[in-house]
Amino acid sequence: MPAPNLLTIATAAKATLDAAAITLNGNTLRVYATEPTGLDRLPAATVRLDSFQRRNLDDGEIELGSVMWDVLWRVTVYTPLDEAHTGQEGMLTVLAAVLDAFDDDPTLGGVVDDAVLTSGEQSFTDDESQPRQLVVMDCDLLTRARST
Repeated sequence: MPAPNLLTIATAAKATLDAAAITLNGNTLRVYATEPTGLDRLPAATVRLDSFQRRNLDDGEIELGSVMWDVLWRVTVYTPLDEAHTGQEGMLTVLAAVLDAFDDDPTLGGVVDDAVLTSGEQSFTDDESQPRQLVVMDCDLLTRARST
């Protein structure tokens, strides 16, 4: 049985966030379906494959002859850290909208059986060579897709 089309899932996750029209201080969230070499504007989010697992053969099948795939994506959200207080407020605003976007479209437009943002961890860039410091939120998006 073929594996799920991973590029289609990444593109659907991007489309879900694009459709939410998330903004911060008048700037629309720029979403990338793959990891870019650089961010051309903020706020931004990237979607990249983290890991996958085919369900064990002994696990229950949803449909006779089908195989379920758990695919974990890393959705990373970036907001500017111009000042500590406003930078973190900006991240909280954007993150709430990202959570809502995936909760409002749990099948990513019908591409997967289920998608849920399960966890996240905040950090800050520490590369002083960069022109701007960032608040970074690495989130886990778990998708379940069936192949027949």
